[in-house]
Amino acid sequence: MPNPFTGGPDDGISLHGTERVVSEEEELRSRRLFYGRFDMIMEERRKRDREELENLRREKREQVKQEAMDAADMSAIEDVANRWLFKVYEAPKSFDERASGENHIHYRLLLFPWVGGNSSLYSGISIPNCEIWAVEPPGRLRRFEEECLTSIVDEMVPEIVDCLIVKKLINVNLDGSDILKRDSDGVNYDDPRDKCFIPLGYMGHSMGAIIGYEVAKVLYDRYNIEPFAFIPLGANPPHINQAGFNFRKVEKEQKEINENDDILLLRFISSLGWFGSEWTENNALLRLTVPLFRGDCEAISSYSYDFRGEDHPNEVTCPILTFAGQYDEIAPPNLMERWEERNPYEEICDNYVIENVGHTFILERKPKRFISQICKEKFPKYLEIYNTKMMENQYRRNEQKKLEEEAAIEKKIRKR
Repeated sequence: MPNPFTGGPDDGISLHGTERVVSEEEELRSRRLFYGRFDMIMEERRKRDREELENLRREKREQVKQEAMDAADMSAIEDVANRWLFKVYEAPKSFDERASGENHIHYRLLLFPWVGGNSSLYSGISIPNCEIWAVEPPGRLRRFEEECLTSIVDEMVPEIVDCLIVKKLINVNLDGSDILKRDSDGVNYDDPRDKCFIPLGYMGHSMGAIIGYEVAKVLYDRYNIEPFAFIPLGANPPHINQAGFNFRKVEKEQKEINENDDILLLRFISSLGWFGSEWTENNALLRLTVPLFRGDCEAISSYSYDFRGEDHPNEVTCPILTFAGQYDEIAPPNLMERWEERNPYEEICDNYVIENVGHTFILERKPKRFISQICKEKFPKYLEIYNTKMMENQYRRNEQKKLEEEAAIEKKIRKR
């Protein structure tokens, strides 16, 4: 029967006024179509959710893997730092300090080795309220199997600075930012978070003083970090030619480097008084130590003082405490006094002469006790100067910050 509205066959659909009536068959077909599309949409959504979940799991696995790699890298970095720097002495706590639980370490001292020397030869130096750390370059003690370094500025100093950062002995992160912000009140030694603020001083004998001097320059130039004291022992200031260490020049005037190099090297080292005749007769000991002496002598011989011009006339911006041997021919007392030329605190450049000793006085017990006693007397004064400077610097930084904020506010007001 034809449909009166469409003119076609009757499809079971009729209209009553404006309302369209759908048959059961059409409704079922529509529902099937709807649910079919719904199932497709839900399947696509579930598929998308599975892909997102898989991506999240993959990212998590990559993150865990990267964290493990970073931890391994950091572990390797810390292992290198532990080989370069280690603590050799910590002042014991008094009864009151043990009872109160306060941090009794007021300053740290970093010891740098001399030609052929190692950290163990500094044993005997002890200072109240002081924590002593030693620098151990390759070729010494635990690192005797490693190849010796032959450059102070290009090899030793960068490694030492990086290790100081890793060990958190200075207030600098690996990215160069500050670990903690210092407030205007200075340092609170009772707060364990202020461990990186504990002032650090440098002590070095002979070549060690030059290494410490270069480390101080780098830390000041890069991070504006100053030591609270610099203590050279038996070392000429860097702007004075150290002819005594230029054994390569003497050798080259005679002949080219050959198998007799060890003989000339031993002759030079013997003249310093590092060892007696029994040492040269021990062939096994010679084979172990001659490469170390040769590397250190090359390092100090190739070192050249870098004068940075009139903009940096004073390069050791802290009190200087020098110790010279009375009969030291390499670093005599009159030349040791010229360290004050590298120091703006000329009234705080204390010079001491140790009687009846030569260049190797650091090997004897009596000079070590004398050095420890003088440091005990001088360090509180140096620490007071250091803290005053730090608070003044912080005050200037705060004032500069206020000026910058005020300038920024004025700039915004003008724009309006």
